[in-house]
Amino acid sequence: MPGDRLTADLAKELSEVFSSSYGVWSDSAPAPLRPGARIRMSVAKYMADYANSNYKIIVCRNGQSTVGHAVFMEKQTTKGRVALVVQLVVSEEHRHRGIAKAMMHCIWGFSDYYAWAVVTSSPCTVEAIESATFRRVKPSRIMQDTELFKSEILPEVPFLSTAEWIADGTKSIVNTMFWTSRSNIQEGRTDVKGRIGTLPEGYEWLAIVFRDQELDDFNSYLTLIECSGRFVFEAYARMPQAKQNWAQYAATEVEQILKWLPDIDRNDHVCDFGSGSARHVKALLGLGFHNVKGVDLALTDEARAFGVAHGDCRDWVSDVKFRLITCLFDVIGSFPKDEDNKRILRNISRNLVVGGYAVISVANSDFGGKKGVSAVDAEDRREFVKSVFRLQPANAMSTDGEFFCHESLWDKKTGLFYHKEQFRDPIAALPAEYLVVDRRFTASEIEKWVEDAGLKVVLRRFVRAGFAADCTEETGKEILIIARK
Repeated sequence: MPGDRLTADLAKELSEVFSSSYGVWSDSAPAPLRPGARIRMSVAKYMADYANSNYKIIVCRNGQSTVGHAVFMEKQTTKGRVALVVQLVVSEEHRHRGIAKAMMHCIWGFSDYYAWAVVTSSPCTVEAIESATFRRVKPSRIMQDTELFKSEILPEVPFLSTAEWIADGTKSIVNTMFWTSRSNIQEGRTDVKGRIGTLPEGYEWLAIVFRDQELDDFNSYLTLIECSGRFVFEAYARMPQAKQNWAQYAATEVEQILKWLPDIDRNDHVCDFGSGSARHVKALLGLGFHNVKGVDLALTDEARAFGVAHGDCRDWVSDVKFRLITCLFDVIGSFPKDEDNKRILRNISRNLVVGGYAVISVANSDFGGKKGVSAVDAEDRREFVKSVFRLQPANAMSTDGEFFCHESLWDKKTGLFYHKEQFRDPIAALPAEYLVVDRRFTASEIEKWVEDAGLKVVLRRFVRAGFAADCTEETGKEILIIARK
């Protein structure tokens, strides 16, 4: 949130986390500070320092409890955009769970900022910025831009504007006169002091990494990519589906499916896997179907209103068997691992009556002749991560939904496509950015998967939204399969 949205109630929550978890004053702390006493920050101090448009605040909650927060500023400099974290704290009982890294990653995500920085006396916080940016803090690189920070960044922060900053190629420390004790600070997993300087009393590190630095923490980045499936569900939940062009065709699509399957009766039990906003459920109900269900993992309020169940399409089992199950527009393919996507197909078969039909559509990997797609080898970890970092974010999922038309990477060994999506909230200061990983298929691939799930393919078409026009392998965004159990 922007700092000028900070309320006294929220400042009270932040004050409580800070005052209980930040640390204690050192034995050398001058009067009136009391050595060994808790370092505290009052509500009034939070409001005075941060309740303004110069700062932005990230709050991390566990349920209703605030367990961490970060305060930072962003500035457009003559060399590019810079983010500087001036305060970061995580409650003691929630440490070592990646919260600091997650908050930092929320600040810059996959952004193209010129530099990212943090002022801290904690080695673990230095490690967090390194882990979040996949770069190492190097005093020799910081030396190249000391004038930029001295002239355009530090003057913007009151406690740094007149502080002595020593950046000499072997260290980057600043005299903030913040006399925090180091006795209860864990030294971290790496020798931060050996790399960026030992801290004298009253000093903190000014740890800075730059976009032009070589990426070096490839394992952390690949772990982030592999875990991206959980973020994709949030991304889909944030899509304004009702406003996107492709979502207007649900009734047409259902009518076309019924033309292909004239023996489906309005009294038959029907289920929509991956219902999203429930548009196909609504279309079925509008055509007089009485026994319609839906299931989705990212459940919207609109879907709930139409009785869509919250469940995972990989293992959700109904109390009735269905005569028809629809699973449309890339529900199969939304997981980066093939086994997860195959589980959806097997579960569709499990929930069908013998003789029942499954109507599925998956993303067509050959659409457009792979225009705008760059082939990568994900097993070449270094080059793959560099390629991901070079990807520019699209805003397709929050606008027109046409993510096929944007820059993406394709790993032909796995069939996975990678593209970045950014969501901008009119209230929040921060865009939410996701690396979306989806599985796209050739016709022969998806047909084999369907057959392996115990279903017999009775129709296959290349289609686009609406299903009306016949498409070719290159013009059809989706491959539509009708199969029978």
